[in-house]
Amino acid sequence: SVPRGAVRAVEAAAAVVAVVVMLYTGLLLQNTGAVALWSSPLVPVLFLLSSLSCGIATLLLAAYFAPADAGTAWLFRMLARVAVIVVLEAVAAALFVAFALADDHPGAVASAQRLAEGDLALWWWVGFALCGLVVPLAVEGVLSARGSFSEACRTGLAVATVLVLVGGFSMRSAIVDA
Repeated sequence: SVPRGAVRAVEAAAAVVAVVVMLYTGLLLQNTGAVALWSSPLVPVLFLLSSLSCGIATLLLAAYFAPADAGTAWLFRMLARVAVIVVLEAVAAALFVAFALADDHPGAVASAQRLAEGDLALWWWVGFALCGLVVPLAVEGVLSARGSFSEACRTGLAVATVLVLVGGFSMRSAIVDA
């Protein structure tokens, strides 16, 4: 009974608020002058892309527990095909570390070295890069190549979604600790 225009207006407002929430932490860190690593414009970009991938992963994980019908299969297929977000997240992360390592500020370089090869490298490379980026992309590639959507595919996708969440947590933890 609600007019379609009102629904669209609420959806648009919700989308704007969602983007603000996704960017908030990254913008907050970027504007904190005490840590040189955080001053990069790529920090909010990373937080935005990670929020998108984690949000999609959460939705996919919830859909895993829904009855396996045609609607759920369609949802899995549609959401699993957003690998472009994960690729953009990987590019942003690589640029973030590369620019920080090449920065003139010794604090930014030291922090980036902690991510790339220091005490935070396990969080960054295994937790974020492997769990949050590489494995989900590989699973999506396998699902795309198969063309069909079986129970094994659903389970594989559910495992990959959990790993995306591990990756999101690892990325945030590593950047904040660095």
